[in-house]
Amino acid sequence: MILQGLGFDKYKTSLLNMPFGAVQWLIILAASYCAQKFRLKSAVLAAFMMPVVAGLVMLYLLPRSKGNDGPLLAGYYLLAFLYGGM
Repeated sequence: MILQGLGFDKYKTSLLNMPFGAVQWLIILAASYCAQKFRLKSAVLAAFMMPVVAGLVMLYLLPRSKGNDGPLLAGYYLLAFLYGGM
């Protein structure tokens, strides 16, 4: 729904969700590794939530125009850091 709101059709939306899944997987691995290595789970969780807030701010503040497709897509991909909290 987020990608369709940016003006992409259903086929491009499906294609753009594939890298999001890969980013999620990498973030989950990185968060798990960092939490285990540094033994500071709350600090790791807080650090991994900062990109989520940045992505939300980008999606909220940037206008929906063709010139902003890249930054809006980057903001969407930053939401994948939310899964690092798992």
